[in-house]
Amino acid sequence: MTSGTTTHLKRSLGFTGILAQSLAGMAPTITPTVNVGIIVLAAGSGTWLTYVVATVAALIIAHNLNVFSRTTASAGALGDYVGLGLGKRGQLITAWALLLAYVTTAMGLITACVTYLDSLCQRLQLGIHPGLLAMGVSSLASVFVLREIRLSTRIMLILEALSVLLVLVFCVLILFHDGLRDDLSQLTLRGVTTDGFNQGLIIAMLSFAGFEAATTLGEEAERPLTTIPKTLVATPIFAGIFFVFSAYVLVLGFHSFDVDLAKSVAPLETLATAMGRDGLGFLIGIGATASLFGCTLATMVGASRLIFAMSRLGQLPQFFSMTARPSSQPRRATLITCIPVSMVGVLSILAFKPSLDLFAWFGTCGTFGFLIAYGLTCMAAPVFLHQVQRLRPQELALGALGFLVTGYILIGSVIPFPPYPMNLAPVAFFIAIILGVGYSLHRETKRSWPG
Repeated sequence: MTSGTTTHLKRSLGFTGILAQSLAGMAPTITPTVNVGIIVLAAGSGTWLTYVVATVAALIIAHNLNVFSRTTASAGALGDYVGLGLGKRGQLITAWALLLAYVTTAMGLITACVTYLDSLCQRLQLGIHPGLLAMGVSSLASVFVLREIRLSTRIMLILEALSVLLVLVFCVLILFHDGLRDDLSQLTLRGVTTDGFNQGLIIAMLSFAGFEAATTLGEEAERPLTTIPKTLVATPIFAGIFFVFSAYVLVLGFHSFDVDLAKSVAPLETLATAMGRDGLGFLIGIGATASLFGCTLATMVGASRLIFAMSRLGQLPQFFSMTARPSSQPRRATLITCIPVSMVGVLSILAFKPSLDLFAWFGTCGTFGFLIAYGLTCMAAPVFLHQVQRLRPQELALGALGFLVTGYILIGSVIPFPPYPMNLAPVAFFIAIILGVGYSLHRETKRSWPG
């Protein structure tokens, strides 16, 4: 360690800062703007119910996370949690799964943000090349993430609050367009099939991916053993209410204005146009872009903290575990996050035209990482409670249920095997995690050799 450096982070975040990280990690606005339209094609009138079930499942996972978050807090997040129950190998697999989840999701978010920006520029007749937009988005995100953490969390919270507010205003306008009325087809689940509901449920569950992001700020929270458990419960509750409400109202709007979701790339903007509110549709596009950018910040912050924590354990080069005084920011770990994420994001836009297909591909890779990390944490929770002699039957049941839920979604994401190029996503992810875990094991082996 050199003069002016340390391997510790500074505690400076209150509850709102921690909450901002989890909310931005989920990017709740993306659910009504993108996910709901996809779920409707599968689950139809049962879309709102998929989110009710998904919210319950997310709270079960949150309960298992809180088994650990009330006891320990670190930058290692879920990796350190799993290590307490399943040991060193479980910690290593979870850490790499979550790190890859954050990194690939951040890459996808940059492409999605550029896709929305490109669409907005076209509407304004601004001839800005998508490559320049990609470089601008990635550079701006890197600048914010490299600054003091409180700045990033404030920006995340403001962006998410404004984008959610826009969606809520839109939903209220839909409700009162033809007078407030019930939609019996949704309340009675008319036409909903078991297969369609299951497909929709898988996508609905993925809307909650990233809610655990608060755990990566365990060493920067002022009262981590209090604020992080509260955040892990408050985030899925808030998101669940928002998702259920917006899903119900938007399906009502899609039916009332006969929106063809199969042909619509931006369902909410199409619906706004059908309602004669083009201006609101444009604002929603801005809100979606802001939410995507906020999520980019959250995932890049999460990845940098994991790299920092893994470096201290010797699973990555120790160089990345140093922080600069007096800010105690993990600048080296942040830089090694920003550089590849930005490069891949920009190159993807340059190689392919802006499209949400890029976001879907990277996001699918990230999904596997989140699910593996959640599943292993749910498995580790009862084991840890047994070790400390606090295991009760209900804790064992909730751990098993959380593990089964994540396993079901993981299997449902790859079976039936998706068509090209989505079929490359699981292959790429599992090759990456094998290489990552293998690299860290090799480092451990070298350290254990005599001399």
